[in-house]
Amino acid sequence: MSKPILAAILSCQGYSLTDDEKYLFNEFNPLGVTLFNRNIKDKKQVKLLIDSIKNTINRDDVLIAIDEEGGRVQRLKNINKHNYISAQNLATLPIKYTKMQAELISSDLIEMGINVNYSPVVDRKINSTDSSVLEKRCFSDKDEEIVEFATNMANTYINMGICPCIKHIPGHFNITKDPHLNKIECDLSIDEIKNQIKYLKEFSKYPLAMTSHILLKSIDDTYP
Repeated sequence: MSKPILAAILSCQGYSLTDDEKYLFNEFNPLGVTLFNRNIKDKKQVKLLIDSIKNTINRDDVLIAIDEEGGRVQRLKNINKHNYISAQNLATLPIKYTKMQAELISSDLIEMGINVNYSPVVDRKINSTDSSVLEKRCFSDKDEEIVEFATNMANTYINMGICPCIKHIPGHFNITKDPHLNKIECDLSIDEIKNQIKYLKEFSKYPLAMTSHILLKSIDDTYP
């Protein structure tokens, strides 16, 4: 009997798996593994790391995920020939360029064996000069434009063989500080939240989504 798949996406420490990581991955059979900057030296090394992960877990359908949005969130920037522009800049251009960028990114990922991209960003742009978390990462502050550009990007990833992961749900609202570095609390009421996220229903057909890392106090004042 095959092992049940652990409902978790894990990570690893460096350019290759440690013995402890090999034991962990083999023993618990995680759904997938996310790659970060600390895991990326060059293309050959990344391919070898991914092969090692898949061989250790012993499944062909392991999710190998990465953040490759374009703009200031590019994990592969130092080993790629392309420098991709941000969502904010894409939204100033004809929609065909969003499709082209998603095709190029997909080709880069496929070359190394990566099959999940934590993209596109579907947050509403915050019109604030002190927003460190979403700066230039959002397509627009208009719901219809977010839907147009993000669905085009997500559909292109799927057509290219990459699984998109939309992010972040339900959004960051008026948050300006980076929630990776701070405990962020949002005081909006449930009705205010529902009113602001109606457009997110347009993304319900996609297979993966990443939550925003904030405390929605009107829903749960203890846990994010």
